[in-house]
Amino acid sequence: WARKTGMSWGGWTVGQTDAGIRGALALKDIEEGEVIVAAPMDAVLMTQEGDKNPLPESFFSNESWEDLKGFWNVKMALRLIHERRLGEASKFKEYMKVMPDEYTTTLFFAPDEVDALQCPSLQTAVLDDQKYFRWVWERLESVMVDPFPREEFYWGLACAGSRTFTADFGTGQPPAEIMCPIADMVNHDEASEPGMRWSDADGMFELFSPLTLKKGQEVCISYGNVSNAHLLHYYGFVPDTNAYDYVPVFESDLVA
Repeated sequence: WARKTGMSWGGWTVGQTDAGIRGALALKDIEEGEVIVAAPMDAVLMTQEGDKNPLPESFFSNESWEDLKGFWNVKMALRLIHERRLGEASKFKEYMKVMPDEYTTTLFFAPDEVDALQCPSLQTAVLDDQKYFRWVWERLESVMVDPFPREEFYWGLACAGSRTFTADFGTGQPPAEIMCPIADMVNHDEASEPGMRWSDADGMFELFSPLTLKKGQEVCISYGNVSNAHLLHYYGFVPDTNAYDYVPVFESDLVA
């Protein structure tokens, strides 16, 4: 399916990493900057500031889409939900089939799970997000002819938040947020760098290796120089080590 869309990839395969999770493993030595996945624009799901509504009016109106300026994650969630509802009629049907049905991001945390975080700043952020996105869903529900359950909206947000790349066109255009099949199988490593770009010459989004790797090593990119709290909040995992982790401590938290 992916190759029929014009995508190409090579030099790695999906396998079990040393950490015991699914990841991308190099089948050969890979040079820094080497392209490992290439995808034409038609092969990805994309949102961009100022873009036109790609959804049918029967699903989501043009006027409502215009009101979502700055809300790339909500727009991507809407695109995902629409594609999933199309089923076999979706051009992304094979991609939708490999999307996880459940996520472990904090958007889905129950009150007792939020309490168990034992980090006041993270707890506040989680509760604020849950309250905010419930409000967003209620707003969407009020303008849609056939609204979806809140749980389905949260699924779309979790997919978008944890599997989206930012690609800079570098031509004065706003950056694009894209979901790229195959490329989103690459895991995070704090020692790596972001690895997605747009190639004007080839007309392709390109995932490249930020590091030189030996055959058998895991191919990773960085999701950003962020804390464990950020990774749990938005991606649903906490790494064993993280040089960028920190815990905010406020004067009110200190005991004399």
